[in-house]
Formats: sequence, structure tokens, C-alpha cells
Amino acid sequence: MKYSFLIVIIFALFINAQPKNEVRAVWITTAFNLDWPTTQGAKNQKREIIDILDSLKLANFNTIYLQVRARGDLLYPSDYEPFAKSLTGKLGEDPGYDPLKYFIEESHKRGIEIHAWWNVYKVFGKEIPEMTTPKHVVLDKPELCKYYKNEWWMDPGIPNTNKYLLKLIIELVTKYDLDGINFDYMRYPDEDFPDELTIETYSKGYDKYKWRRENINNFVSQIYDSINSLKPHLKVGSSPLGIYKNNFAKSFFFEGYFNASQDSKKWMETEKHDYISPQIFWNIDSIPNYNVLLREWISLANGRQVISGIAAYKLLSKANNWKLSEISAQIDSIRKIGADGISIYRLSYLRNNDKDIYELLKENKFKNAAGISPLSWKDTTKLDSPKNFELKFNHKDQLYISFIDSLKQEIKLFNIYLSKTIPVDITDIKNIYRLRVTNTDSVIIDKKYITSQPNYLTVTALSRTNVESNNSDYIVIRKMKLLGLTVLQINNKSYFLNEEKLSQPIQQEYLK
Repeated sequence: MKYSFLIVIIFALFINAQPKNEVRAVWITTAFNLDWPTTQGAKNQKREIIDILDSLKLANFNTIYLQVRARGDLLYPSDYEPFAKSLTGKLGEDPGYDPLKYFIEESHKRGIEIHAWWNVYKVFGKEIPEMTTPKHVVLDKPELCKYYKNEWWMDPGIPNTNKYLLKLIIELVTKYDLDGINFDYMRYPDEDFPDELTIETYSKGYDKYKWRRENINNFVSQIYDSINSLKPHLKVGSSPLGIYKNNFAKSFFFEGYFNASQDSKKWMETEKHDYISPQIFWNIDSIPNYNVLLREWISLANGRQVISGIAAYKLLSKANNWKLSEISAQIDSIRKIGADGISIYRLSYLRNNDKDIYELLKENKFKNAAGISPLSWKDTTKLDSPKNFELKFNHKDQLYISFIDSLKQEIKLFNIYLSKTIPVDITDIKNIYRLRVTNTDSVIIDKKYITSQPNYLTVTALSRTNVESNNSDYIVIRKMKLLGLTVLQINNKSYFLNEEKLSQPIQQEYLK
């Protein structure tokens, strides 16, 4: 019995182990101001962006999916579509700043990847958009749009639809320093979409459903190739419906392949996607079953990344009233089954800390920072090992790492490791001190590393595609006694210390 209990403990520790690399993403919804912005005015909205990103960084998130095209309106200035209504309360009104640019700048300052969450074919609700400059697509290109079930959708079967969308995407990718694009609603609304005239005009007698799927597939291929030619480092992904086919899920729910003509398996087979974030918004004990669906998505992915969605909104009593343990169990499953990361839907439930989900992530599931795995089919070139960095004292006499000349190779991100032994094993998570540190960060060395036993610090550089360089030369840190005084030794330099302020080393004299 004791042995069984021990096995259970070991197994639990294994599945809860936090990997060194793991995408930790959150969807930030801007439609109807659901997540952001919740305030008016550029100054207030910028302050809210800072608060959001600081709280995500504190909880060790490393990726955001920011909704930049919600309903045919945009979070950035465009020649083709109007500003989002969510920014000012009025469709097309200039908010006085570029929200996407600001989000990108502030995300990158914190080592957080930002992916533009871009809704494709669903473009408006049941009303007619008001007149704006530029016009909303429903008014500007009415021949490309259809009103169906109280919503406006663009018709994927009309060739000019995809030409229009491709033009929009190229504008976005060209203008902004994004890390990725996450496409949503890249599908038909359902099998009854009223496109009879389009089918008659363009299908050339093909089976309706096969033809619809090919319309989407061709668009996916076009956008992937176009983006890759402009910015090869940029990741292209999407958030497909959680069930690809019901025969996989052993259920009879709304599926992507037949009901929505969404053949996401094909996108990965043809290598026109870098990742998927499937919306697996069911629990582990239900039908369809979370774990069954996750395994199927991984089997369909053709080696592309699978960032598994988690439905945090189902914690609410008005939804499914999930227990927090369900979220915890799903994260454990994601790690055990072998997906590449986690994406939480959506931000507000973290900000509200519903049922302590934010605390669960910050203090437990995401307690240790995580990097982001490089993609083997992207640029895998390693940067040179960092050389121009050193330990210094700041104005508070705290010991910190200074990156002197990191812009030579446009190095913007570093990983820092500390170990009591050399060589420092950078694959061992116990040696991680900080991950995804920017070249402007001030990283303070914790007092627990200032001991009589030497500690070895090394730094690596990350490329734009998250390829990690080899280790830098080591910096040795140790505390020792010299002439009855306490001395901090950093390689061949020594500093007298005030014993009462070991957390804030005092530079009193430089010794040769």
C-alpha cells in the first residue's frame, strides 16, 4: 500500500513538472469590450494595457492573442477598414493613438510574444454598419457579403473575397512587428450558408462541401505563402473549432470538417500552418472528452505545434460552474499528452481571478517561467554567444546584469542561468534564473546566490525564431573573507560588502 502511494506521488510530480519551453497564451477579446478596452481615452487605455501585460508577465505568460479584427473593424489604422467601435464607442473614430503598435511595443518590452487574432469571414452583427471612412466592408463590398442568421459573413466562394482579405493581411504584416497571426472564423458559419448563386457561378459542378473546403484551403495556402515571403519568422496559426470530425470525438456535436467546411488537418498536412490553438472547450469527463480530442489534434498536426485551448469562462456559475480543479487537470493533461502549450480563453477571467484561476497559474501551474520552442521549419540559425554583458552595481547598490552592446546582432532577448557547478546545464530547469529577458531589463541577482560557495552565471541569446545560442563565458560569484572583511568576488574583481545588507551589496572599494 505504501509503495502504491509512493507511485501515485511520483506520477503526480511527473505530470505536474513544468517544462522549460511551453507556450502560455491568453486570448484578449476586444469585440464588445469584453476584455479590453474597459476604459475610454488613449491615456486610460494605455494604462490598462500596461496593467494587463504586467499581470500576465507576473504570472509567467509568454504569449498573447490580441483580437485586432473582430467584426470587420480594426485595432489599427488601415487604408481599407475602419477603427474598431470598441476603442471609442463609435465605429471608425480615431482613438488618438495606434493601439496595436502600443500593445506590440509594451509586449516586447516584457519578452511576451504578440499574435494578431484576426477574425476572417465573420464581419458584423445583425445591424447595418454606420458610414465611416474607410467604409465597413458590408457597405464597401456588399457583393462579397451575405446576411445569415442575424450576422454578416463574407462569402469564401467568391474569388474577390479572398483577394480582398489577402490585401488586408499584407497591409497588417507589412506595417507591424508581430510575432504571429492567429486566424479565427476561417470557415463557413454552417452547412446551410445561402451561397447557392455562388456555387452555381463558380463551383464547376464540384461537390458542394468539397468545393467549400477547397475555397478555405486555397485561402490558407495563399496567406501562408504571402506572409512567409514577407516575414519568414512570423508564425501563422489559427483557432479551429474544437472537433475536427465527430468520428474522432465519438460524438455528434458541431464539427469543423462537415458543418463548417474547415479542413484544418489539410492545412497542417500541406505545411501551411505553424500552429493551431483548437478550441477544446469541454471537460475531461464529458463527451466529447478533452483528453480524447487533444490526442486527436496532436495526431493530426503533422509535427506542427498544438497550443491547446482551455475554456476558463466555464468556471462561471452561469456557464458550466467548473471547479478550479478541472482547469488544473487540463493543464496536467496538456503536459502529459505532449502538446506544445496552453491558451486560456479569455483574459477577463484571469483579471477577475474567478475561482482563483489567476492565483492557480501564478503560484502553481506557471510558477516557473517558460521559454518558447523554436520551430524546426523556420530559421534555425543560432546567434553568437553573448559577450558584451557584465555585473554592475545600480544606484541602490544592488548587483545587476548589464547588457552593454546587445544591438550588434539586434539581440533583444536573453536567458540567464545560475548553477553551483560547471559546465552549466541549460536544459536543466533548476538552473534557470530568468527567461526571455530583454536587453533593457535590469535583472537583480538575488542574495541567495551570494554565498561562500561559488555560483556560475551564464547567458544565452535568443533569435527572433526562439533559437537559443550556446552558453556565454561564465561569471563566478562568491562571498569570501579577506583581511577579516567580507568580500564579494566577481571573476577577478572584488568588492567589500556590508554584512548587514547582503541583499544590497555595497561597493566600497575596488581591489586589484
